[in-house]
Amino acid sequence: MACFLYSYQEPIRFYLIFNSDFPDMDIKHYSIRVYGKVQGVFFRASARHRAQLLDISGFTKNERDGSVYIEAEGSEKNLSLFIGWCHEGPERATVTNVEVKEGPVKNFTGFEVKRGMI
Repeated sequence: MACFLYSYQEPIRFYLIFNSDFPDMDIKHYSIRVYGKVQGVFFRASARHRAQLLDISGFTKNERDGSVYIEAEGSEKNLSLFIGWCHEGPERATVTNVEVKEGPVKNFTGFEVKRGMI
């Protein structure tokens, strides 16, 4: 079954394939750190919106060094799309580097924006 998803912030259509023949898709976990002008530009809120569109769970938070930290879980295909988005970010962001590390699955539910710097 195919499903079109539309972003309320962008005129771009996202096309995802949800195939019921593969109910046991492997879930991956990635820790992502995004550098550049990524705080104060709605990066975390935009990341949550994109994660929800892609059925990704986890969280995002600001770091003291000016980066944004994300832990994300989902299918490899959707995580790949999400990481691709992290390289661009929302319109006001200027991303200079993205670091991605695979880790153990933590079984997050939903996607949360953590407030403040932790």
